[in-house]
Amino acid sequence: WMDVAETEWVKSPTLIDSSVYNNTVVSVVSEGPNYWGNNYSFVTEKIWREFLHKQPFILAGWPDQMRYLKKLGYKTFEEYMLIPDYAYIEDEQQRLGAVVKNTQHFLETHTSHSKSIALDVEHNYNLLFDYINEQKDILIHFNTKLGISQEQIDFYTAQTGYKNLLMRLPNDI
Repeated sequence: WMDVAETEWVKSPTLIDSSVYNNTVVSVVSEGPNYWGNNYSFVTEKIWREFLHKQPFILAGWPDQMRYLKKLGYKTFEEYMLIPDYAYIEDEQQRLGAVVKNTQHFLETHTSHSKSIALDVEHNYNLLFDYINEQKDILIHFNTKLGISQEQIDFYTAQTGYKNLLMRLPNDI
């Protein structure tokens, strides 16, 4: 287990080689189901990476995940798609089929929209950092107004990776 626990991916699962984004024009982001309830108003590090790397994306996730992104104010690139409402198709097979068609269409047509796509990815990048700064303000409030020690705040917010979730099995198992 420790061989796995010491890998870069386990230490920081959001780590990805930035050259991947330099060598591609769009990402298809797969967001999985919510195993703990029926609320799909969330996204994971997979989508935040797109914003950080200024990359347009096609979301292969649940319809509420796209609604959530739009509610937060992010650009979601539907206007560049052959099937603009693809993300809201309830039937999963049909939705994923639309993702494939949209990916092909985007690859064929993105250069004709390059200026507006560049503005959209810049908007997402800036909005991401606006939200990050809001979170910093909340953490400062926890410390200064609520008296939560910086050590406690750091413990819960500064952890990366899954190492703390992996268990070393006894040798006899």
